[in-house]
Amino acid sequence: MGEVAALVGSHGWVEIAINGGNAHSQLQINLQDALQVLFLEKNQTPEN
Repeated sequence: MGEVAALVGSHGWVEIAINGGNAHSQLQINLQDALQVLFLEKNQTPEN
């Protein structure tokens, strides 16, 4: 699986993508699912 990315599209929606993949099937998420997006500084890792 490629790297997962979140970006704000031209209509203002947050879009979830996988480089060279399909986020819907690989992450098992659907439209209107609630997601938590963490914005990290470069080289920072999420805390558990």
